Amino acid sequence: MENLNNQNNEEVVNDIQANPESEVDTQNNPSEKTFTQDQLNKILAKEISKAKSKWDKEKSEAERLAKMSAEERAKEELAKEKQKIAEERAELDRIRLLQQTQLELANREVPKEFAEWIVGNDAESTNERIKALKEMWDQAIANTLNTKLAGRAPRIQSDDEKPDTRLSKTEFRKMSLADQQKLFVEDPELYKKLTEK
Repeated sequence: MENLNNQNNEEVVNDIQANPESEVDTQNNPSEKTFTQDQLNKILAKEISKAKSKWDKEKSEAERLAKMSAEERAKEELAKEKQKIAEERAELDRIRLLQQTQLELANREVPKEFAEWIVGNDAESTNERIKALKEMWDQAIANTLNTKLAGRAPRIQSDDEKPDTRLSKTEFRKMSLADQQKLFVEDPELYKKLTEK
């Protein structure tokens, strides 16, 4: 086994060394990463170690099952199947609870995207979290609306600021265009009166 691993390592290393054109051109594609020989060796050793450990685990499990009697093997397989079924049932229950949470959030006019974060271990804890989220959500909306609607208080013009209503047509014609526009905005009736022919 180890001889095979060493042979595979050597083949990969020789292939990399023999084909330098396969290396990534970092000037044209700076997002690609290049590796040194030591880095490649470490990566390969790590992957080989993982594969060997998995193989050893499977081998020891097979040896353990081979030593058991047929009845013990059947019990072992039944226990594994029960565990697998229990895990699948738990996942199915979680999916159902997530869907129920999404529906409840939609009914309460809260974005259903929050469901993933507030789903609990059971329906009761999830409902408590939904209630708390709804309160926070409503408060945040109210605060935002109050801030947006508050705006500024209307400004009341004093007598000094009001446009002169005794303006003659001749004076109006002598005003700059900017002043005429200001008059139009501030007192449209006077502007209309002064522009009539």
